[in-house]
Amino acid sequence: MTRATGADDAVRDDGDTPRGGFPVFSAAPEDGGPHFGRFVAAMRDLQDLAVSAAPEPEVFGAAADKAEELAAMLRPYAAEEGKSPANRSVGLPGRGSLLMLPWTLTGLEPGRVTASGVFRRYHLGGNGAAHGGVLPLLFDDVFGMVTHAQGQPVSRTAYLTVNYRNVTPLDKELTVEATVDSADGRKTYVSGRLWDGGTLLADADALMVRLRPWQP
Repeated sequence: MTRATGADDAVRDDGDTPRGGFPVFSAAPEDGGPHFGRFVAAMRDLQDLAVSAAPEPEVFGAAADKAEELAAMLRPYAAEEGKSPANRSVGLPGRGSLLMLPWTLTGLEPGRVTASGVFRRYHLGGNGAAHGGVLPLLFDDVFGMVTHAQGQPVSRTAYLTVNYRNVTPLDKELTVEATVDSADGRKTYVSGRLWDGGTLLADADALMVRLRPWQP
């Protein structure tokens, strides 16, 4: 379980704005342009290969040269938060962010969010199973979405608890569901479940708290 610093203070409601201290970003193109989705997909393949390839040392040297060349190509275009299409391209798996799991939203309505996807080789923990640390990331992401759908535009996670019920496999289509259990002012209590067909792999619950005007 993780808890945000000052979570107990954060739930006092004393007349805030819906966004807290978050800036307002303009909407990004749905796919970040005609080539961004393909770029992100290729980068995800590279992530998988970076943790699974076992070539001769010379191949790693050649790959490092190309990786450094690619980084040099993109470095002049590094932008501030809210400018890159990454994490804002809602039409792409994981919104086009390599940090987020490449899952696809399948349902979004007040009080309920569903998504589907796979844990890839990059997410391996050991013995063919997804690393336990990536499950809280998945739940935290869908909890943010279901909180937004409930009408709390910008919230932070005050606590998040995950219960591991079964081993989570790689390279298999799974589904996740998040629902709002109750809401009280700035506090939204949510829960979620990760499924492999009819098998429950993990469940979680969290408290999401809408920010005050000065809170980042």
